[in-house]
Amino acid sequence: RNVCSLLEPILNTPLSSLTQSQQTGHMDALAFFLQTLDVNVIEFPRVFKLLQEVLVIADVDDSPSLNSNGFKSYKSPPSRIKALVLLTVALSVFELVTEEQQDFTNKAFTLFFKSLAQRQKDVVVTVKSGLTQLISLNRLPRLQNCTRPILSNMG
Repeated sequence: RNVCSLLEPILNTPLSSLTQSQQTGHMDALAFFLQTLDVNVIEFPRVFKLLQEVLVIADVDDSPSLNSNGFKSYKSPPSRIKALVLLTVALSVFELVTEEQQDFTNKAFTLFFKSLAQRQKDVVVTVKSGLTQLISLNRLPRLQNCTRPILSNMG
């Protein structure tokens, strides 16, 4: 069976229609395929559409819940962590050059930097690891282009 045909159910199913555990599985599988396959054999427009959904999942704000001791507890859903990992993988394997793709890249990096200020340690660790990976893969010029608007808004 063609390896790309294994991606069909993942690419044809909107993540919003899945349970959180199914979303996690789909994102994990897609990250695996992107890391191991030649990305030129993957139908990019469909992957890009799914990545836009992943960006929304990764940007969900975690509200605190009360733990058994009555203290506020911040815990990220596993789908958020998988979404951040998948965004890192996608940004490392694809050259996103069109205006729409650059907008996506800017939103992803904005999300990464916003996530560094989160209270959830697992989110911060995942984002730091992703940024480190992207920098080591020489995505620094892209990183500089994306951080310029963020830093100018902070000033």
